[in-house]
Amino acid sequence: MAKYNRKHGLRSHPLYRVWVNIKSRCYNPRVPCYRWYGAKGISICDDWKNSPAVFIGWALSAGWHPGLEIDRKKGNENYSPNNCRCVTHAVNMQNCLPSKNHERRFKRRANGLPIGVTPHRRGFVAKIGISGRTVYLGFFASPELAAQAYLCARPS
Repeated sequence: MAKYNRKHGLRSHPLYRVWVNIKSRCYNPRVPCYRWYGAKGISICDDWKNSPAVFIGWALSAGWHPGLEIDRKKGNENYSPNNCRCVTHAVNMQNCLPSKNHERRFKRRANGLPIGVTPHRRGFVAKIGISGRTVYLGFFASPELAAQAYLCARPS
């Protein structure tokens, strides 16, 4: 067994990857989405930061199951049990829409759609080119939601 598995035995749990990604967004400046999390002062409560078991226990007790995501209720506050909930991807993306007080990050092409977004009969599709290949990021109800997915997938 690998050394890192002996510590807590949670590496294979699906929420362990969620926990790692949250920590990366908040504390690793080399991660593309860091500029919208850690660079803006978003952090993780000490209990969650120091223990994947505590985070996973909270998520399961809050109703998490595969297909749900961890969402911060107040986007300008930290990751903590008081500010997080388990929601679908569509609900999670609603927090990402720019408001009057929020900077607009979507560069637009001549056709008016954000870069990385194309119209589709199901709404809008977000896609990005990585290493010469097109990676489809999903279908979205609005061009802003698709643009947010593109921005999070894009290397900074």
